[in-house]
Amino acid sequence: MKYCLPFYFTLIPSEAATNLARFDGLKYGAQPEFRDGEDLMEYITRVRSEKLGINVKRRCMIGNFLLSSKFEEYNERVRTAQKVRRMLIKQFSDEMENKEIDILISPTTIGEEPTRIEDVDGADAKTRNPVYEFKMDYFSAFPNSIGIPSITLPIQETWGRDPKTNLRSSAYKFPTSVKIHSYFGEDYHLLRVAKEMEKMIHEEGMDVL
Repeated sequence: MKYCLPFYFTLIPSEAATNLARFDGLKYGAQPEFRDGEDLMEYITRVRSEKLGINVKRRCMIGNFLLSSKFEEYNERVRTAQKVRRMLIKQFSDEMENKEIDILISPTTIGEEPTRIEDVDGADAKTRNPVYEFKMDYFSAFPNSIGIPSITLPIQETWGRDPKTNLRSSAYKFPTSVKIHSYFGEDYHLLRVAKEMEKMIHEEGMDVL
């Protein structure tokens, strides 16, 4: 898993930039009216500038840079990342099958995830750093990269059962949400496990949003 983040932010932005190119306001995405004297390229630029979020723009910029014909050495990195993905899929399959593992459970993010994107944009310089934001995707990068089923249980952080008094209290803070991963094609099995975990979390006095 430790190799997933650099691999993820090489291959996934490249794929995202290609897939999101269709959202130009003509056939897909928001379609506001043309302004007086506005030509086609100005219209597309305005739509994508106003309607795409900050993280989407960053990934499109990185992806277009990596795929640009002017930077052949970076094109090679994308091809290398595709080879790494096949290697990770094989390694993951071997581990799950040989060790008879059904479910993997991890935090959703490194540290406490922000509740809104504004909490990141308005935070201090360290938290606002795009590299820091990318690192928050550490546990999401692996399932998204190799295509395995994954689900997040967004646990309400401000309520829980105090481990000392066993009373439901807003003073107890659950650190992060929980992410559950399963094997290829085991979507139904994953949903059943998530449902059971949700019941267990409710029994402990916490809420799944």
